[in-house]
Amino acid sequence: ENDLGNLQGMYRCVFPSMIAHWRKIWKQNSRSTAALFPFGVVQLEPFSTGYTEPTGVPEIRWAQTADYGQLPNPEMPNTFLATAIDLGDPTSPWGDVHIRNKQQVGARLVRGALNMAYGHKNINYQGPLPTKVALNITAGIMTVWFKQVGVHGLMQKHQTGFAVAYWRNFEHDPIAKVIGT
Repeated sequence: ENDLGNLQGMYRCVFPSMIAHWRKIWKQNSRSTAALFPFGVVQLEPFSTGYTEPTGVPEIRWAQTADYGQLPNPEMPNTFLATAIDLGDPTSPWGDVHIRNKQQVGARLVRGALNMAYGHKNINYQGPLPTKVALNITAGIMTVWFKQVGVHGLMQKHQTGFAVAYWRNFEHDPIAKVIGT
């Protein structure tokens, strides 16, 4: 949790391999488990050390999806992601990465399981997902279009805390601004 700087490269290889290995073991020890049974992953709140943005968060989040940015993907088929990055709990006695609101995390996992494992395709468990990105390097502006934003559109809680992988090559940190729905 607090050594994420060392884990970026490992996640790209180890995480998909771990899932494949667990699937193989469960398949071997079960007569009814499918070889590619749906696999849910919780993307935890980053470990905070008191900085505005914990070092390496965008990069490790990218690595956790084998450099695709979303689940499922060709490296991690039949997987789904329940993100908990917005459920941070800085007052938790166990550290902010260990979210006490397990019900919300569980509800997000259930939505993914209902969609992927039980075929309820009308249940949206992903999103928002980027569909297009435009970058104006001179102005330092990145515009991102999303799908699956929900009935109320994107919610913006803060202008700070918005992170973009590999944005560090630019002069200023990104500032989030939602335009439209």
